[in-house]
Amino acid sequence: MNNKNLLNMIKPRYFLVYAVLFVFAFLSFQENRMLGIMEFAAVILLIAVQQLIYIGKNKKLNEYFEQLFQTSDSITKNFVAENPLPLAVIKETGDIIWYNDEFADKFKIKEMEFENIDNVILGFPKIKFDSKHKDIDIVVSYEDKIYHVIGSTEKMTDSSFKYISLLNFVDITEKTLLAKRLDDTHTVYGTVMIDNFDECINGISEANRSVLVAETDKHIFSWAQEVNSVIIKIERNKYIIMFEKQNLESYLKEGFIKLRNLPESQVKSNIPLTFSIGIGFGGENLSENESFSQAAIDMALGRGGDQIVVKDENDFTFYGGFSKEIEKRTKVRARVVARALQELIEEKENVIVVGHKNADMDLLGSAMGIYRACTTCGKKCYILIEEINPSISDIAERIREKYDDIFINKYHADSMLHNNGMLVVLDTHVKGLLAYPDMLNYTDTVVLIDHHRKSTDFISDTKLLYHEPYASSTSELVIEILQYFNKKVEMTPIECEALYAGMLIDTKNFTFKTGVRTFEAASYLRRAGLNTIAAKDLVKCDLDTYIIRNEIINKASVYRNNIAISIYENSKLKDSVVVAQAADELLNIKGITTAFVMFFDGVGCSISARSIGDINVQVIMEKMGGGGHQLAAATRIKSVDTEAVNRELLSVIDEYFESNKKSENNGKE
Repeated sequence: MNNKNLLNMIKPRYFLVYAVLFVFAFLSFQENRMLGIMEFAAVILLIAVQQLIYIGKNKKLNEYFEQLFQTSDSITKNFVAENPLPLAVIKETGDIIWYNDEFADKFKIKEMEFENIDNVILGFPKIKFDSKHKDIDIVVSYEDKIYHVIGSTEKMTDSSFKYISLLNFVDITEKTLLAKRLDDTHTVYGTVMIDNFDECINGISEANRSVLVAETDKHIFSWAQEVNSVIIKIERNKYIIMFEKQNLESYLKEGFIKLRNLPESQVKSNIPLTFSIGIGFGGENLSENESFSQAAIDMALGRGGDQIVVKDENDFTFYGGFSKEIEKRTKVRARVVARALQELIEEKENVIVVGHKNADMDLLGSAMGIYRACTTCGKKCYILIEEINPSISDIAERIREKYDDIFINKYHADSMLHNNGMLVVLDTHVKGLLAYPDMLNYTDTVVLIDHHRKSTDFISDTKLLYHEPYASSTSELVIEILQYFNKKVEMTPIECEALYAGMLIDTKNFTFKTGVRTFEAASYLRRAGLNTIAAKDLVKCDLDTYIIRNEIINKASVYRNNIAISIYENSKLKDSVVVAQAADELLNIKGITTAFVMFFDGVGCSISARSIGDINVQVIMEKMGGGGHQLAAATRIKSVDTEAVNRELLSVIDEYFESNKKSENNGKE
């Protein structure tokens, strides 16, 4: 503190009094010189005495304040030096320039030893030394201790270094271990489902059914007892499992593999039992974990089953999913959906059908099926397609000629949805893939029909959901719905052809992902008046498309002995469907079981993936931000760097094989 300023602050202000006394002395001097001189002398003497008294008092005050300040500085120094917390001061280079005894003791520093903080505490985080980052708040580990380091950074002016930081080390080891213990003992809620229970028990005797169920229950409950988990059977094919979170990682690596690998049964069944497991954790309470588990098991079943899905407060994580979907032989669900859809249509004035971007034959065919369902109920139906691409231009033109105003734009669709309308989403369940995702906000009644394996960005707020990943195509699902309408459905030839063409495209002419129900749907169309020759013409391509497709095939190279990968660049190609067709054609090459075609259009890269079933291309495409189902998947990447995209694809493929190999090894063990 400045002593001069302190004196000025304490000094009394008597100038006005002295001035008045001088005025009186001056007036007295005018009347009587001697009296005036005496008064002047008295005022001067008074001022002198007052100043002497003031200086004496001020000297004592100064001495008192100096003593106080010296004592305060000593207290501060002693507090810092003898603080029970480890303290250290470091330069911007990380060199320690001062530390207290507690710091030396905790971090084993010899007397008068000054080192860099990185040498004392290995892996010490870098501290930003600038005016914008004054506060320090980090956590470090040293031997078996965990410290919360807090402090501040100050800029130095009269020093050889620019910045210094005072670090306080607070021991939070006990607190951290307690928090970890609490987190480890949180209850994880799981749902175990036998995917194909009904399909497995069909065709075997009642006695053998009991044996199969008993063997399955014994295996599941023995596993739970072995790994200290609680498991409860709530339905004939559904179990609830609960365990501590600290066991989750080991269960995912090995435990669930053992659970899903049933021992060989005495009962011979044509279809082996497969398990799906939905795990929920990270919620605020057990109830929220239960809802996470339900969402996870729904996701697992929606992706074909035979896998593990983990759901926390943030996202889904997938394990497994290498098996093919099992076709459901019962049509009870199709009947229920048909009745429910009929009721919804009859309640609405307008029905708008929308699908994914870059519409294909399956989307258009299933849309025509929904159109027939609506007209059967006496309601209007319109199809909203973003763009008519060359792959569907022929059939779209024929539809326009026979059906007035069936294709509408988004503005007409908007007004119709507001006027007691219903939205039917076909051939996709992912909001980001919709041609017009904002349409979902214009109505409370959304119906979704799709056959792709379920992805995380699914449309959840629906009035009616018919999602069956076992189906060959959305057209197949729509045909089944039409069969169970209460009213007689009379289809036109062009509607039959569109639905049949959709099935042809997605099944590669009935060679992939076809089951009994696929052929039953085709038989229904044949009875309804289908001309198979006319439908076959709809899926043919022109000469230019054929040439481009062959160019893509010629550029293919083989990876891992049976995977074909082709890179094609063409900024003028508008119909990207030819890329998917080329991927299909690559599977016709002997020895090729999986195909990836990368198409660079000058803006980004589209990847079409196809498989005959030994490799799940959906899992691979999901790693790259896309999706689809096991035999056909795709993705879109915002990159025109062919080498970078190719490296990423090869890396994801290798990762897939490594993951699959580990799963097989764990199963054998």
